[in-house]
Amino acid sequence: MGLLCHRYLVQAGEVDGGLVTKPLGAFVRAVGGRSAAPGGGSVSAAAAALGAALGCMVGLMSYGKRQFEDLDPIMRKLIPPFHQAMDELVAMVDTDSHAFSSYMEAMKLPKSTPEERERRMVAMQQGLKTAVRVPCALAEKVSGLWPSLKELARHCNLACKSDIQVGAKMLEAAVFGAYFNVMINLKDITDEKFKLAVSGGHVCAPALVAGMRWDRDGDEAAGMPGHPLPLPPVGYMRWTVDSSSDLSSGKRCTFSLPMQMSQKVSGLLEEAKQGSALVLALLEKRAT
Repeated sequence: MGLLCHRYLVQAGEVDGGLVTKPLGAFVRAVGGRSAAPGGGSVSAAAAALGAALGCMVGLMSYGKRQFEDLDPIMRKLIPPFHQAMDELVAMVDTDSHAFSSYMEAMKLPKSTPEERERRMVAMQQGLKTAVRVPCALAEKVSGLWPSLKELARHCNLACKSDIQVGAKMLEAAVFGAYFNVMINLKDITDEKFKLAVSGGHVCAPALVAGMRWDRDGDEAAGMPGHPLPLPPVGYMRWTVDSSSDLSSGKRCTFSLPMQMSQKVSGLLEEAKQGSALVLALLEKRAT
């Protein structure tokens, strides 16, 4: 089994304080208490962490065994991303709870004078932004796991089929939760610039250029030559200029456009639904 399994089977050092150090029963009772936090955001983070943990487990159950020794190089590549994500996602259980608690505390600030009302509003808006950033980061973290989970489904020990199926649905459910939490808090944020999720270079407007198309993970949505490129399909954040374009000077260039955060998280949700369905389909195909 060697160093890889030793690294991932040793007990992680405990972190003092926080929801993640509580026994599972205590965490469940905290969620079920008469308090807004921990709530759906923390539960989503826990679900995502458990989904990643199941991916890690399935990888380990397919590694270091004689009947699967040909899979060792593949599992050496697949296990670390799940292990890292598991630790990062479990930390978000507390991060999300603290984020929403900061908003609730801001609501309790005095509002007798104009200055107090201004301070209260600024604090509330900051709390809402944090309450949006955390689930958005969760959805992005899960997004990075789908390629590894699909690869795991293609090669893993099929005795763990139900475990990877549960893991896929847990990750999907976590992104559903992230989506719901982003959307409910985003509507109360007044900073329009914050609502734009921007990646990479900025292009001001769609152009009248032949050969432009939206890209996402190798998928394409083409714009008609000589016509403005339409608004991007959900989840498409870049445009590509082919070498045939007058603007490309014989080179292939990729630019990024600003995208509403609501569009971004909607795209991540759609990716999660498709990713989970594909993982299950790959497993069923192998089992038949």
